[in-house]
Amino acid sequence: MFKVNCIIEPHYPVATKFLRSSVHKILDLLKMKSNTEVSVSIIGDRKMKLLNTQFASTTETTDVLSFSQIETMPASNFVDSVSSKYLYIGDIAISYPQAIKNAIKDEDLVDTAIQKLLVHGLLHLLGYDHQTPSDEMYMKKLHNNIMKELMVEEGV
Repeated sequence: MFKVNCIIEPHYPVATKFLRSSVHKILDLLKMKSNTEVSVSIIGDRKMKLLNTQFASTTETTDVLSFSQIETMPASNFVDSVSSKYLYIGDIAISYPQAIKNAIKDEDLVDTAIQKLLVHGLLHLLGYDHQTPSDEMYMKKLHNNIMKELMVEEGV
């Protein structure tokens, strides 16, 4: 069972049901067995720049940030775990303006661009990284396989 906490800035047209459903599908595809909880925030570039300044040693905006529960600095701008019966894996912040730019660049729907960012963020929360070329290649392959499965499930 999965629990997804959502924070969506009011002026971004993203449905909570879509975010929760996408995270559930991705975690299913990743074969998560335990009760897992994650928080997802849809934010703007200004807030993303602030988070990057605070936590990621850059002052630029990015499309997605992940804050693992085991990281040393808490991401206090996000939802705290509200239930101890779930394994709280962390927080994902997605920049809606950057998701739109990604969708245009990749000729995708915005929902597909958001799902790609969710996959990327969840993989980071689960310990996958792209620091070395071999890690990057493995993570990219896993990401692409998950996206293919999502497209099949949704009939695209």
